[in-house]
Amino acid sequence: MSDDAGRERLIARATALGHARRSSECAALCEALLADDPCDQRVLRLLAWARFESQAFEAAAAAARRGVALDAEDLESRRMLGRALSRLGATSEAIEHLDHCAARARDDGEDAGRLARVLAQSEAHAARARELVRGQRVEPGWSARGAHQWLRAAVTLGEREASERYACALLERAPDDPYFRSSVASCMARLGRHDEARAHAIAAIERAPNNVLAWTVRAMACARLGLEAERVECERALRAARAAKGR
Repeated sequence: MSDDAGRERLIARATALGHARRSSECAALCEALLADDPCDQRVLRLLAWARFESQAFEAAAAAARRGVALDAEDLESRRMLGRALSRLGATSEAIEHLDHCAARARDDGEDAGRLARVLAQSEAHAARARELVRGQRVEPGWSARGAHQWLRAAVTLGEREASERYACALLERAPDDPYFRSSVASCMARLGRHDEARAHAIAAIERAPNNVLAWTVRAMACARLGLEAERVECERALRAARAAKGR
């Protein structure tokens, strides 16, 4: 086996570890690969993602920044840099990178939606976020991830009409995904539509019994609807789901 073939095998192994959510092992292998070739863009992208998934946001930003330094038009690295900086509270710099990606946006709505969400989280940029959210209609080519980003932006701003619009788009694109369904449940709860919130939470739990957000929303909805026995059961299930997530 040639050295190149051996490296490709190791990159494939690191990628597989990432897919298996074994992010610490994935990152360690990426670091070893970069010791041999510090300019391998594929490995830098994978390392940034693995560090982000481990919530090591400073390390994720550092890896992504190296990728951007190698290629200023590498949108994957810029996207991750913006996400990591946002988590670190460096909102203005994060917006610069997310703006760059949104200007060259994919057709799935995710880059522009993520920009709107980060803008919405900052009081200084809320007016721009509100303008984007109110003006953005649902596009046929949006992915579920794109619709989800726009939904999160609208919910953060308390934009009711836009929240409903994006929630419907998300349900159309991913009706059986428990993660997205629980986000719709949370949205309905914020809109005060507790029956709908409970129904969406139940649907999410059927697909993913340890879905913490779904159990949280269901418990809250039951409290508002006066379903005391169900609320108590939800609280018990929520504690179990949190314990399972922590393992």
